[in-house]
Formats: sequence, C-alpha cells, structure tokens
Amino acid sequence: DVNESVPSTLAARGRYLRSRHATLRLRDVIDRDPSRGTGAVDTVERHHMAHPSLQRWWADAKDAILQGADVDLRDDNGQTLLHWAVKLGDFKMVRELCKAGLSTLDGNDDAERPIDLALPDSRIADMLSEYFGRDQRLILEQQRWPR
Repeated sequence: DVNESVPSTLAARGRYLRSRHATLRLRDVIDRDPSRGTGAVDTVERHHMAHPSLQRWWADAKDAILQGADVDLRDDNGQTLLHWAVKLGDFKMVRELCKAGLSTLDGNDDAERPIDLALPDSRIADMLSEYFGRDQRLILEQQRWPR
C-alpha cells in the first residue's frame, strides 16, 4: 500500500523529501526563536542592524526557505516568516515571500499584520502597501465569485 501523499516518480520523491527536510529544519529554527522570553523584537531598517543572535537565526531560517521549506509556518506568537522578514528589515526576503503568495493580511496573535510592523515611509512599507492592495482585491474577488 503506497502512501498517496508521497509522489510516485523518483525525481518527484527527491524534491518532496528535500522540501520536507527543509520544512523540518525551518520548524526547528522557528522553535529556537532567540526573542523567546526576552520580549518583543524591535523592527530594524536593515537586517544587518539586528542583534547578532537574530541575524544568525534569520540566516538559518532563510537557508531552510531557500531549500524549499513550507513558508506558511508560524512561531509560538502566530508570526509568519513575512512578519519576521519585515521586523528584521530584509527587503529582498519580504519581496520573495510576497511573490510566493504569503498574505499581507494575516495577523499574528496580537492581530498585527506585517504592514503594521514595517517602519513608516520605508521601502518595505511601500512594497507591502502594494501587496496589501493585491491581497484585499483577491479577497473581494473570492467573495464575489464563491466556488
């Protein structure tokens, strides 16, 4: 009896296993969130301005993402990777996560959306506003044309 959630071709299985392994690595990285127990992390303008322990943590997370991890994972505070990319001022990763379809409308446990965490008048805030509009239009479209 073959598990139907695992692809049948050898190449597809290899991609699936690499993605699954990367997702498990990312879950491990998220679980060792360096801000745990130390309070909120302040948003910084550029990721190299973050505390060194956060920089290392984020580098590990990005590595897992680039290896094909599930980008929809959340931490214990309900924050998505998009929330973290915004907080850590990583413009390129914010752009890539938005392109990958992560919603700018999703709030964390405190109902903060990624756009709420962006520094005002920053490049990240400007970009998120564009994607925020896209996400709002998609929701309106789905409400207008239910499946």
